[in-house]
Amino acid sequence: MGRRILLLAAAMAVGLLISSARADASVPGVPPSGRQEFGIFRHGEQIGRHVSEFIRSGNRLTVRTHVEIEVKILLVTAFHFDMDTEEQWVDGQLVALRTRADDDGRRRSLDARRDDQVQPEVLRVSYNGHPSAIPAGMLPASLWNPETVNQTELLDILNGKRRVVSILPQGTDTVEIAGRAVPARHYVMRGDLDRDLWYGLDGQLLRIGMSAQDGSQVIFVRQSL
Repeated sequence: MGRRILLLAAAMAVGLLISSARADASVPGVPPSGRQEFGIFRHGEQIGRHVSEFIRSGNRLTVRTHVEIEVKILLVTAFHFDMDTEEQWVDGQLVALRTRADDDGRRRSLDARRDDQVQPEVLRVSYNGHPSAIPAGMLPASLWNPETVNQTELLDILNGKRRVVSILPQGTDTVEIAGRAVPARHYVMRGDLDRDLWYGLDGQLLRIGMSAQDGSQVIFVRQSL
């Protein structure tokens, strides 16, 4: 199995056009329950899970996500990945992002914050201690926000890089969630990130698909609505 694909799967699209989309309680994509949980599958077997919590307070939204993947061969762990991210949104704009990851023994650390004092149009990024700057107002490639499909660039939530993408609608489809056939809009993302994305009619992310280097499919599927 391609280790690169597993890493991308673990980071769930480890992602800029400036977006005016609001990321608060009124925005599609934020679940009423405040929680999204996905199972991660390959060859029909679950290899991990992805859980996000959405916490609202006035004009602020905090999104905390935990991803864990473990691949075993003959009962021996061949690959593991653990990642925790926190997104801070104010008035619909991303103002801070924090990622800590254990990438099969390699530590990854990302911090991004809007420079409100000097350059509010800029996000100051530090990845493993290496600084950079990118335009503020971007959408991260955490993919929960349905405005993702209107972007041509996304912020990689694992390393802070820009990812150039093209996203095309594929029509209406259905996704099976906990034994239910749920209507969904299907999109194909190609470019620096290759994904198939399914969003419910209410804008909530339901499913993600990607191809591993060996041709197998890695799938994220919502476990409940």
